[in-house]
Amino acid sequence: MNTKPGTIIHSAMTHDELAASIQPEWVHFLEMFLNSISGDSELFHAGCPFIKTDHPLPFEELFIPLLNDPKMSRSFICEDLEHLVSDDAFTDLQRGLLYRLVHIISPRLHEGFDVFRLLWSPESLMSGKSSESREAYRGYLEHLKKGGLRELLLKYPVLSRIIGIYISDWHFFAGELIRRFSNDASMIQSRFFQNEIPGRITNIEFFLSDPHCKGRTVSIITFESGSKVVYKPKNQKVEECWFHLIQWLKVNGAPDTGIAPEVLDKGDYGWAEFIEYLPCKCVDEVRGYYYRSGSLLFLLTIFQATDIHMENIIAHGDAPALIDTETLMHPWLTNRIKKSLKQDNALSLGRRLLRESTLSTGYLPAWSSSGEFESRNVGGLLPQDEQIFATDSYIHVNTDAMKKGPARYESKKTRHLPVCNGNEYSVIAYRDTLKQGFRDMYEYFMRVSANLLEPQGPVTCFKNSEVRYVARQTLLYMMLLNRSFSKGNLHDLDAWMRSFDFLTKAGNLSDSDTDNADIAESEKRTLNLLNIPRFHAEAGGRDLILPDGSKLKDFFSTSSYDQVIERIKTLDVFPLELNIKLIDHAFENLFGNHVNHSHEPIRCRMADFIPEYSEQPDQPDQQDQPSQSRQSRQSRQPHQLRQSLLKHTLKLGEILCSAAVIHNGTAAWIGNTPLGESSRFNIDALAYDLYGGSPGTALFLASLYHKTGEDKYRDIALQGIMPLFQQLDQGDPEFIRKFGIGGGTGLGSSIYALMKISDFLCDSQCLSYARKAADLLCSLLDNDKDPATEKPATEKPAAEKPAADDLAVDVIKGLAGALLGIISLHEREGDPKHKDAAIRIAKMIIERQIAHGDFRGGWMHQRHQPHIGFAHGATGIAYSLSRVFRIWPDKILLQSVKSAVEYENRYFSVAHGNWPDFKAMTRFGGEPQFPNQWCYGAAGIGIGRIGILDSIEWDDHTLSRDIERACCLMEKLDLNRLDTLCCGLSAILELCILMENYGPGQKIPIQVSKVRDKVAGHMINRHTEHGFFQCGGGRDEMNPSLFTGVAGIGYQFLRFLDPAEYPSLLLWR
Repeated sequence: MNTKPGTIIHSAMTHDELAASIQPEWVHFLEMFLNSISGDSELFHAGCPFIKTDHPLPFEELFIPLLNDPKMSRSFICEDLEHLVSDDAFTDLQRGLLYRLVHIISPRLHEGFDVFRLLWSPESLMSGKSSESREAYRGYLEHLKKGGLRELLLKYPVLSRIIGIYISDWHFFAGELIRRFSNDASMIQSRFFQNEIPGRITNIEFFLSDPHCKGRTVSIITFESGSKVVYKPKNQKVEECWFHLIQWLKVNGAPDTGIAPEVLDKGDYGWAEFIEYLPCKCVDEVRGYYYRSGSLLFLLTIFQATDIHMENIIAHGDAPALIDTETLMHPWLTNRIKKSLKQDNALSLGRRLLRESTLSTGYLPAWSSSGEFESRNVGGLLPQDEQIFATDSYIHVNTDAMKKGPARYESKKTRHLPVCNGNEYSVIAYRDTLKQGFRDMYEYFMRVSANLLEPQGPVTCFKNSEVRYVARQTLLYMMLLNRSFSKGNLHDLDAWMRSFDFLTKAGNLSDSDTDNADIAESEKRTLNLLNIPRFHAEAGGRDLILPDGSKLKDFFSTSSYDQVIERIKTLDVFPLELNIKLIDHAFENLFGNHVNHSHEPIRCRMADFIPEYSEQPDQPDQQDQPSQSRQSRQSRQPHQLRQSLLKHTLKLGEILCSAAVIHNGTAAWIGNTPLGESSRFNIDALAYDLYGGSPGTALFLASLYHKTGEDKYRDIALQGIMPLFQQLDQGDPEFIRKFGIGGGTGLGSSIYALMKISDFLCDSQCLSYARKAADLLCSLLDNDKDPATEKPATEKPAAEKPAADDLAVDVIKGLAGALLGIISLHEREGDPKHKDAAIRIAKMIIERQIAHGDFRGGWMHQRHQPHIGFAHGATGIAYSLSRVFRIWPDKILLQSVKSAVEYENRYFSVAHGNWPDFKAMTRFGGEPQFPNQWCYGAAGIGIGRIGILDSIEWDDHTLSRDIERACCLMEKLDLNRLDTLCCGLSAILELCILMENYGPGQKIPIQVSKVRDKVAGHMINRHTEHGFFQCGGGRDEMNPSLFTGVAGIGYQFLRFLDPAEYPSLLLWR
């Protein structure tokens, strides 16, 4: 074979592969493919069984010679076992390989075809290409055969490598599968088919799992008799132990818990019983299914299962069957945290409680990110998303008119939920039954824990089983592989391999730099061979086994087996009630609180929704004594409403105090946290930021102390920011880099939160930590000083400086948010270094503003069109710059602010009376939406424009016109929305409060005070009706955060009552 420089094969090999004495197996198969399409090979064979004329694949004829090669035939691969496999079964295997090859090469082939047919017949562009004609298509295939394909593969050497690996892995997998079946046929017959002969293999379904180790995947084999068996190319010991545990529980009087497939473990691989999907015979069986699901959930929790999603469960009548147990006894990294960061505080306790809870199993409902702004529901108890996906595909396939076009396909139907009389029954109606099954199995384990742990008991056998360690989510690996297949990465092998370097930066899994490097290199080597990395360990061991079989000694401080044994021994302290609550919260979080989450406003007036509060003279109670200067304004507020707002605010304070996790003088909260930039939430321990973290909750409690003087609010507020203090003290570069700089989630948010808490509590320590956060932020941006000690960076590595292209500019995560934090601290203290930092950040923002074209005046956001609005768009960025204008009245800065306003107003829709949300275009078929929220839409833009006017004297009526536009939308306000600051009615309250103090003589098109009272009254009325505020899912105690939870609602009620004492959080004042 020719591996000289300049050849296709040479270009597709890594330096190590070229230097090795033995070439990789895939090289031989790549050459086989290249030889198959040269010379006299025929590309248009008739009657090839793997070609389906009713479902053609693009350019599939190109691979006919390869699949017809004698070395790819059934007789060659199966050798003398050909009689075991039918023609149809082997065709299934061929079709699977064909699909993979076509999928990877067709985009590049189609690009060439577009050019070729233009040269072939230019006039066809004028007349339109016929979907019947194949003349140009056949000509293109002949062109490829005569050298065109080799030219293409020289241009894209990575494509050559992928093709070679796909063919090699398929050849190896197919032959190994048939040989293993032949060797084990008698045992399979005895174990699964009661010694009855099932006949020849008639169908093979493969690629039913991620590919590991030379492309091996789970497969289902069907025989002539109709019987089926599952082939699993990995050790089956843990599945065998699971089967024996379920059998033991049945014999020993345990609550019903479903079934487990019987297995035949063969060491490196095994066979499993095929569990058939069966409907329930009656509704009582549906109830039984969910009772058994509850008892199964307890087992999964105690045995440290994870990743139990819907594809791992089969509904077999009234019994759930766990068909994939490789993530049972998942080892947790109890010691692999940097020793300097081992903090025994409430946040670490909260995270440990969740890690050991039902939520970690993956069986309960949860949301998973499926894109920058998208999410999908996962979990073995969830109804499947009934989604129809739009994707790029081909129409008029393999004709002269072939082109890319949209195709729609439905997600594959899973079979994990009970069906009765043709209807699928959701767990929602059986949640209490599920919880009862969980509770009953817990009580049973309490009674028989000693028996479970006996030497001959059902748990001991797990000790020698192989368990998987999920180092990172499989979704991450798949995403990296898919991105690596993009056109830009296929030109150069070194560039393609560098596309996996993200794993080196993706976060340390160990406190050992050597271990981290070994893991990342192992991941990259595996991905270079197009396999998904699979790490495992012995359940009773502490070593981590890498995909290539090498070991990281003592990677785990304790084995997963010992961890499970300890959990069974300490069942008396198992937090049963917490787990029962988490079950409830998981379902509430999934299905929300039944409010309108769409971006389409409901067109009706607020007067249609709620009655007026009775107007009574204002008689403030003892805890609400406004100053005389504010008496006239507050007297216009209905007394009943003011009392109700204060009552609900105090109630929220009580709830948040009770919900706090208190440990070692620190506090934390467990609750809903935002999932990326989607509109979904997952349950987690609140982290360190203002937007969704504990400091935001602490800020509200501090404001309550300022209102009431009650020490409990002060105490828990201070305890809630102690974990942040500890992180700031340590100044860990990795933490600082990941935490970021933003004003919502980053060091900018820390500065502002700590400064405001200091104001409310009169606490100087908080202010000193705000200064420390400011120093760390500046260090992160310029990398001149060590973030922890201000020593030269040579003495201790400072936080890694983000590359310029990596710096976001928005308020929540980026430079604008950092600027709001720094400028707020400067306005309070007047420190010259903070002034200099603010000006420096402002210049960085201005440098990144787009100067020309359709997007001039905006700032790019994650490669998307510049966003409009406050949270991530030009409004918030322009407002942050306006705050600097007071200390740096520069013409360039003023022009930057004006350009941002002009950019947004170019897209104002007169028809909607609003500005568009371009982020939503990814979720709504490419069409912008028009929300009215703080984060996106009129409310936030109105708030931002008022903020700009506070700092800059505008020379025209642009800003006042935009403020009027925002006010006009409040007349047709949709009240059926969330109550929160970021996306809900609390932001409307903020706009009303700001409008009441809007400049004298300005035109206000509506009665702002009436709107304000209507909105607040509606929030109170709805809370009274439902028992909780609308935060997107869950009850008040599970939504403790500031911007997306009840802390922000409570703070906004305090601001409603006394705006002078409680400044605008949405303007970082």
